[in-house]
Amino acid sequence: MLIRILTLFALVVPMFAGLAVAPAANAQATPVRFFVEGPERVDVDSPIELRIGVDGVENLAGFEAVVLFDTNAAVFRGHELRGSDLARNGRSVAPLSAVEQDYGIAIGAYTCSASSCLNEQVGNTESGKDGRVNLGSISLLTVLEGQLEISIAAIKLVNARGEEIGPALPAFNLRISVGESGARGSRFAAPAPPWKLKPDPGLARNYDIVADSVVSYADAAEVAVAWVDQREQRNPCRSLWDARIDVNGDGCVDVADIQLVAANFGKATNDSDGPPDNGRDQTGAELAQGGTTFVVNSTGDEDDNNIGNGVCQTPAGTCTLRAAIREANTSPGPNTIAFNIPGGGVQRIQVTKQLPALGDQSGGTTIDGYTQPGASVNTAALASNANLRVELRGGGEDQYVAIKITSSNNVIRGLSLFRFRKAIWIFGSGASNNTLIGNFIGTDAAGSYVSPVIQGAGHGVHIEQGAHDNVIGRPNLADRNVVSGNGRHGIGIWHAPSNDNVIQNNIVGLSPAGTAARPNRKHGIDINYGSANNLIGGAGANQRNVSSGNDDTGVEISHLESTSGNQVIGNFIGSDLTGNGAPGYTANQGRGIMMEDGVRNNIIEGNVIVNSQQAAGIEVRHDYTSGNIIRDNRIGITLNGTAAPNPTGIDVNGNNTQVGPDNTIAFNLFAGINLGTDTGDFNTITRNSIFSNAGLGINIAPGGVNPNDPGDGDTGPNEGLNFPVLNPPTTSTATGAACANCVVEIFEADSAAGQHGEGMTFVASANANGSGAFSVAIGGLSPGTVLTATATDQTGNTSEFAQNVAITGSSSRIKDMTFENGAVQHPITGADTDFGPISAVAPGSISGNFSAAVDTNTFTRAYLQEDFAVAADLYVAFEFRIDDLPATNLRIFEIYNLGSLAGNIGLSSNGVLTLRFGSTFIGQSAPLQEGQVYRIGIHQQRGTGGNAVLEAFVVQGAGGFGAPFASTSSGNWTTFANRIRLGTTTSTIFEATIDNVSLDTAMMP
Repeated sequence: MLIRILTLFALVVPMFAGLAVAPAANAQATPVRFFVEGPERVDVDSPIELRIGVDGVENLAGFEAVVLFDTNAAVFRGHELRGSDLARNGRSVAPLSAVEQDYGIAIGAYTCSASSCLNEQVGNTESGKDGRVNLGSISLLTVLEGQLEISIAAIKLVNARGEEIGPALPAFNLRISVGESGARGSRFAAPAPPWKLKPDPGLARNYDIVADSVVSYADAAEVAVAWVDQREQRNPCRSLWDARIDVNGDGCVDVADIQLVAANFGKATNDSDGPPDNGRDQTGAELAQGGTTFVVNSTGDEDDNNIGNGVCQTPAGTCTLRAAIREANTSPGPNTIAFNIPGGGVQRIQVTKQLPALGDQSGGTTIDGYTQPGASVNTAALASNANLRVELRGGGEDQYVAIKITSSNNVIRGLSLFRFRKAIWIFGSGASNNTLIGNFIGTDAAGSYVSPVIQGAGHGVHIEQGAHDNVIGRPNLADRNVVSGNGRHGIGIWHAPSNDNVIQNNIVGLSPAGTAARPNRKHGIDINYGSANNLIGGAGANQRNVSSGNDDTGVEISHLESTSGNQVIGNFIGSDLTGNGAPGYTANQGRGIMMEDGVRNNIIEGNVIVNSQQAAGIEVRHDYTSGNIIRDNRIGITLNGTAAPNPTGIDVNGNNTQVGPDNTIAFNLFAGINLGTDTGDFNTITRNSIFSNAGLGINIAPGGVNPNDPGDGDTGPNEGLNFPVLNPPTTSTATGAACANCVVEIFEADSAAGQHGEGMTFVASANANGSGAFSVAIGGLSPGTVLTATATDQTGNTSEFAQNVAITGSSSRIKDMTFENGAVQHPITGADTDFGPISAVAPGSISGNFSAAVDTNTFTRAYLQEDFAVAADLYVAFEFRIDDLPATNLRIFEIYNLGSLAGNIGLSSNGVLTLRFGSTFIGQSAPLQEGQVYRIGIHQQRGTGGNAVLEAFVVQGAGGFGAPFASTSSGNWTTFANRIRLGTTTSTIFEATIDNVSLDTAMMP
């Protein structure tokens, strides 16, 4: 909670007397002031928003600083440039990563004179900003109560020409009271600055870092990547892999170097031999359609002998990967790097220093490890049996990046990359439409290597700073990546606007065979700091990812409200590759999925989430985390119904979370769904199947069943909404009292009457009236069935489950057919038959745990048959969905008497149901629609003469029946039924799904 906003200033008056270095040409006569606007006090576990800027500057174009704080007392949320004045007057801003380390974070930005830094032409705005300049915001999240000290140090300001503005500003210090104790509490001192930048000597040298004879975004991106890299290693002034990156020659990589390059965009350079002549005879390269193919024939790591001449050749006369990347960057158009390294088996390239980035803006580069003799792509349906023959091995998890990508349309395939700080780094807004397929990322070609340590920046794939529309894995079997064994996250997508990236068909955290853990040392997949609209998985074939066996969380979405619109769909998280098993090695040691720290409007759908070792299968943390949707997942239960518990199924501590419809939440060790934060309200829980959890199905803090209170005036999560009170229901109707105008949902409970149930099967719903009274039609249930209910008010709060109540009356049910535990289940009496491909399908297809598929694409007939003996009336009801209308008319339900067909319900090619007695047409329904669930019933009143009845019913959804759509009234139905068939007995291609088949002599509802 913000108590008061402070604006604080640090003042510098330039004093040049006695300095060894002459003042810059643009030295200012007025003082430059650094300012911070932020709160004086906040609560624990709450955000701190700091807006930073400078006052009294001239021509400001770029800046950098390090923000120091005790990372045990607060964590970084994000650095945003939205609203930054650097973007005014037509200049574009390129952010530098908020580099997160144990000292705090390093931040910065540079600008370009054009409207986009991807534009190599000099724009119309060649000057920076004057006066008071807002530099954006820094956001932290408090963790511990006390006095949090924040220091902003190593501040450097540069103008549009890349020159430093005045002397370095001193460190800026502030203190914020956190929690109730505030200033009286513990003091969390900011650490000392980890480095000191050097003054600009004014010795600018070459701006063409890539050596392609023109200064462009590719050169600035190469320096920007080095800026991040140096700070991740805690020293901007450490020795460089390429001395040209220190553009101004001060011994450090800082914002001045990047701004110098940006100031010279579009200029030709003379430090190379000019663009390559692609028509010349080449050694180590051959012409390819649309570009050049460079063939790597050495495991060495030497550089190219003459960069830009179109020939991949080291001083030793070989073509190394390093030399090939150099030449690809300077060769116009799309290019390919292939492999033909002599010798059998796996060829290991030991990388001894940082490789150059793939930065060619004229066309992408394909690096194809499958061109190495003996390599082959994956053909396994679920695992990866890819035979990789090219390994890139780094110097350790604190050393180097294997492949950096700052440009578009590059393809990396068929490589093993391991023992790097980052295996593949996709950086900046110029890096889009890149594709990573068929690789082992983080582990060796044998799939056995695992990082022995957790490393702060040790990602397998890191996409950041606006890199967008990149693809990691595709649904083809050959395109499956294994992303395992990395020093931190398997895959990370960080910093706005790193949007619209797709991650599909990857094994994350397991061995290629899926039979052992190869953990990423933190999260499997991590999306945060404002990244939006990324897709993890998908509903199509081979789009899912398996994220299991990781040392922390399977998928995390975190930090900032702008981290939104991301979708996690159809993945297996914590299970084996089949989604049916969850052995110990597949467990993620943290949560299955975490959404925290303000993220909004993300979707979690269609996943199997099991075997998590901490907190919950899905955790929604912080009361300002809002608007996220969790639907149609299996949580604590595998695809085939095997128990694979999480501690809690779903732990919701956010606001406006939607849980449902169609989640199956079962077998978890505590509550199915837990709401634990007093300020977490408006969380809607609707139409889920919740059963067999050790705790309550829905548990609202403080814990246990919360008794209803008169007037429902209590507070807490979901405002402590009272649960409904059920009257004893009949077979047709459930009535009771709930909150006024609330939606009441009725469920079949998984426990006895008198308990507070878990709602195992959704039955029906209705709105309570203004006084809270409700009546819900629940047709098709027999006496003795136990019901429970929830209430959801008009603001979205859902209650705990009601006390269970059994349906009154005695049952005369003959038998049911159900579809549980992965197979069709028949009762023990009678002669029961499945003819053709009758099979159980995944839960959620209609209702309950399983439904039954009727598929005659390969068989001419497919039906369920039930034999029985009864002298009373017969009532049959079932839920039915047409998945594919038949080409010709057919019968979907038949009644037999002593082996003879007596009555039937037919389905026409236009979706109309018909009722017939023998061959006599009785009546028909309105057309049914494909994909919609209907409840269909038939009633046989046994009799003699003219007093018998045969009638049929249909209603959309699972509610009770109204009037029959067809009836014999007082016709001549004189037989009795002793067999039914449900499906089709004709030779017509047909697909349908059925569930909840009941045979009962009780009244047809």
